[in-house]
Amino acid sequence: MSKKLITRCEDAWMTLEPFRRGRRRCKRLSYGTEGTSANNLIRQLLKSVVGRYRYLRAGTQVNLDLDVRNDLDLDARSLEEFLISGMTVNRLRLDPTEGKTAFVNVSPDRMFFSRFMEPDGSDATMIGMLHDFSATMLLQHFGNSDPYRCRALMEHYRGKEGSESSAPCLEENIDWQIPSMGGYVRVIEVWRRQPVHTLHCHDLKHAEYITLPFSEEAMNGLERLQAERRRDGEPGVTVLMKTDAAWLQTWLSPSGLILKETLRPDGSLPFVMRLYPMTDGETHSLVADVAPQQQHINRLVELLDRVIDQSAKGVLLFPTEQLPDGFTWRDMRRIWAEPGAIIPYKRTSRQVSPQQVSGTGWNQGAAEMLKTQISLFAEVSGMAPSFRGREAAFAGSEAAKVDSENASIALLDIMGAFHAFVAQRNKLLTQLKPQTL
Repeated sequence: MSKKLITRCEDAWMTLEPFRRGRRRCKRLSYGTEGTSANNLIRQLLKSVVGRYRYLRAGTQVNLDLDVRNDLDLDARSLEEFLISGMTVNRLRLDPTEGKTAFVNVSPDRMFFSRFMEPDGSDATMIGMLHDFSATMLLQHFGNSDPYRCRALMEHYRGKEGSESSAPCLEENIDWQIPSMGGYVRVIEVWRRQPVHTLHCHDLKHAEYITLPFSEEAMNGLERLQAERRRDGEPGVTVLMKTDAAWLQTWLSPSGLILKETLRPDGSLPFVMRLYPMTDGETHSLVADVAPQQQHINRLVELLDRVIDQSAKGVLLFPTEQLPDGFTWRDMRRIWAEPGAIIPYKRTSRQVSPQQVSGTGWNQGAAEMLKTQISLFAEVSGMAPSFRGREAAFAGSEAAKVDSENASIALLDIMGAFHAFVAQRNKLLTQLKPQTL
């Protein structure tokens, strides 16, 4: 058991609760599940940016290789997450399978880490992730083919499986201890940067250079070798001890039981992430920038609907003494028009005649305000209509081209950050072989 480590991990995960709360809010706004979102401009914005990214990478090619198509699909979803939350994460696949990508997209809600300053988290001293393992995966990875250990693991996780959800394809708010998937158990992966003492040895006799982990046994062996070389009059071994960085990978249960622990060399971290713009530790996504405009648009649309619904429409003011003989008010209502209404009244002047009243309260500047808000939405996001695939009225092709180029410039910063993330991920794939637990 390691209560100290599991407490440190949980504290790091709880520290990110404000970020997770903001991400859920931006996600609801993006997909139209928060408030009145009949006119969801954020969703259209996301589809335009992601669609243009896919077009620039694949062009008009349809028959792409399977690997390229799979990578492009995952990168498109990573970009969508990047635009929504300002953070995107990839991890090397635990069990590489033929026909599948070597990496997977990871929900930022599952991540936790120590404080860092670099937008890619390269200076973090601790990075971890919450996993959901089936019983088969748990025993395969941590059972060590030992029946007694497998039985102990099953006993440890007894009663801690996740419950079945009414919507199995949806992932609700992630809990620290309770798995998101029914029948699965929670496993916590954490990587900690550790100092490691290494012996750098230059064998002058055989002209060899080797490195050894520092230990008392290694030092005693080198001292014996040096004594033999001196006795025989042969060149010795030059030894230099250096302190290097390494990663200690630990797998735990939510109660702190260490399932497995492995020391891995520096550069073997299987995670690649990018936060944007990472100013004083804060992220400000594209969706967060335009969210106030979308909410104001939603309120104006709701206000217009309410005013129009409650305004007088086709109401008839009809003097009671002018009702024709043999007609009832019901007859007049049917004859006049449907839908409509009749309000009988007694006139005070012979000059008063039947008249129709139409309420104008619905047009008290709300429509103009709505147009202004939609225009401000385009200004805040930097997305001209031509960039979203809609050419402005009476705009020539050259003007539309300039608008599209200006919108691309507005996105250059955030797209540059995402391209840096993809390049770092691809570099990791070439350097690291698929890892096993």
